[in-house]
Amino acid sequence: MKHKILLTGAAGCLGRAVRRVAGDEIAFVCLDIAAKGDPAVQEGSFTDAALLDRLLPGCDAVIHTAGLHGGNRLTHTPTQFTEVNVMGLVTLLEAAKKHGAKRFVFSSTMEVLIGVDWDASGMAVVDERTEPNPDWIYPVNKLSGEQIGLHYHRHQGMEFVALRYMWFDDAMGQTPLLLSRFILPDDVARANLLAATRPGLGYEVLNIGPETPLTNKDIVKAMTDPYAVVEKYWPGAAQVLRDREIALETRHFWPVTRIERAKQILGWQPENTFAAYLQSLGWRP
Repeated sequence: MKHKILLTGAAGCLGRAVRRVAGDEIAFVCLDIAAKGDPAVQEGSFTDAALLDRLLPGCDAVIHTAGLHGGNRLTHTPTQFTEVNVMGLVTLLEAAKKHGAKRFVFSSTMEVLIGVDWDASGMAVVDERTEPNPDWIYPVNKLSGEQIGLHYHRHQGMEFVALRYMWFDDAMGQTPLLLSRFILPDDVARANLLAATRPGLGYEVLNIGPETPLTNKDIVKAMTDPYAVVEKYWPGAAQVLRDREIALETRHFWPVTRIERAKQILGWQPENTFAAYLQSLGWRP
């Protein structure tokens, strides 16, 4: 049976990637505050309950990528952030419950753990057990959203999967940042699609980031000799990078998140890796 999914933020970076990766496998009901000339997208807000009553009937899931984020930091107040990201989330969850959409995929952020400057947890390797340390209103909103999802799971039977993303950007291709902090939008999209369609999920919070073997010791070593760290895992790669005049920086090596739970729970694996980036430069294992 073909899934029918309400996709918020459908005209944004992640929404476009979700639609691109899914192809014709899923019927999307697309919603965005700015359709950007896309005739497949209904222009409007996920905070509009009446609009949701028109769009949600027949949907079995919601992929919720919309909301205020870091790009709105200087243009919106904490009150506005919270009205949209928290109160709007409740409006959307209530509508999903009303119309029988049982699965809800929530776009969270790794800033819940690592903060706006990505140093709240220090130069460390983190995972889902790491204590949250949000340091501005956006990750505070997202942490609240994860807890709201837990409430709807426990008391309303909603299947709720929160995905905490590392940095992604459709304007960038492969980059040394794939070592720790960057992931390509198509890989984030695949995680969303699996979270929306994989059977047997209840409530999950999963970190979504690049595939990396880096340890805390590697992070420290990279402060003085980053090429030695790369050479440790990808022998011969250091010379390839030097030949291409690609400079490695400390920021390429942290923060690191483990992604084993996303692999286990979703069966997800990022396809765009640092090793693939090296191979595109001419490195061979």
